[in-house]
Amino acid sequence: MDSGSTSGSLVGKGKKVEKTRRSWSAHEEEVLIQALKDVINKGWKSENRFRVGCLTLLENTMRVAITGTNIRGNPHINSKVHVWKKTHGTLVTILSKSGVGWNDTDKTIEATTKYGKQSFSQTTPHDQ
Repeated sequence: MDSGSTSGSLVGKGKKVEKTRRSWSAHEEEVLIQALKDVINKGWKSENRFRVGCLTLLENTMRVAITGTNIRGNPHINSKVHVWKKTHGTLVTILSKSGVGWNDTDKTIEATTKYGKQSFSQTTPHDQ
């Protein structure tokens, strides 16, 4: 899948560096998740970190699974894993609140009390 929007930024002494924001397809994410599971099962993760060379291994796995992909270990895979960690932390925080739970049927977060509903509406701009 091609990159999304592109924006330039100034780095150093006026040198312009192009930065690209990549949009991932569901299939690409599924392949990456399976590749991460395989890497962990092969022992490439220790002490909460991936070993050196892991991004290259993941990049090669993605290239084999998805022909013609332009996904790179750094920044693409590194960034995607960072976003997943951040999102996971946010979900854990939300689900730890009283009156908030997970609906496994609909795969949604539900607020069962007035407190839970208020905490969600405060974080949603159109509800204020």
